[in-house]
Amino acid sequence: MVDPLGAALSATVIALDASAGFGTPGLRSSQQALAKLLAGTFGAQCQLHGAASGQAASQAKIAFTLVILQEDQAHSTLRRLQNLLADIHQAHTALIVRHIAHHGIVFPSNSGYLGSAIRIAHTRLARLLPGQTQAATPDFAQFAQHQPGNDLNFAPLHGAKDELLSYRHEQAQQVAATSPKFDQAAFLQHLTACLARQIGPFAQVMVDTAQRNNHTPEQLISELAREIDDAEGRRQFNEEARSFFRPA
Repeated sequence: MVDPLGAALSATVIALDASAGFGTPGLRSSQQALAKLLAGTFGAQCQLHGAASGQAASQAKIAFTLVILQEDQAHSTLRRLQNLLADIHQAHTALIVRHIAHHGIVFPSNSGYLGSAIRIAHTRLARLLPGQTQAATPDFAQFAQHQPGNDLNFAPLHGAKDELLSYRHEQAQQVAATSPKFDQAAFLQHLTACLARQIGPFAQVMVDTAQRNNHTPEQLISELAREIDDAEGRRQFNEEARSFFRPA
């Protein structure tokens, strides 16, 4: 039976894969930990693709696709992804995770998203040279550079095929809270509790990841609220989160 396709959508697609050297112990558990974190952090945006058939378990790659439909979330998703991958690398040092950002067309279907953008992203990812762990396509660079508040810098990726680009985030300017009595640790603990009431135990991971981008408290609340699908849940979170600043 043919999977019916919906109307074409413009989207940012991030293709990832995870592997390790031959005979690496604990590879599957490391891959599973990555899959769990990606699914918990990005929710419905994350499609999980298993290892290719016929590969030995110690050599298998597990692949992922992040599909981002909202244009204003592409940059923040990349920042959260990079922070999450840094955590994964610290906990699972032998795991090699690569990713590439592309912008193109996808089609919604009953089984997720399909389309040339996903195929192109994974094809380009497979062509990265040894030692190259992140890149962007010219299509993504063109999209990103026209977005308000773009903080990405692109440059040719040395030795890469397909005119791939390296990218980095400009150093975010840290903005201190205006109140001299502001307690950052207490605020983050408060946010985690508020978010956990809406999305469950992955709240801690999401708060830890988001706060590294040096947001003001208001920006941090707004970014975390986007992770809540239910409108009433978002309203409750916003109200509870901002109650931290109300006089006791």
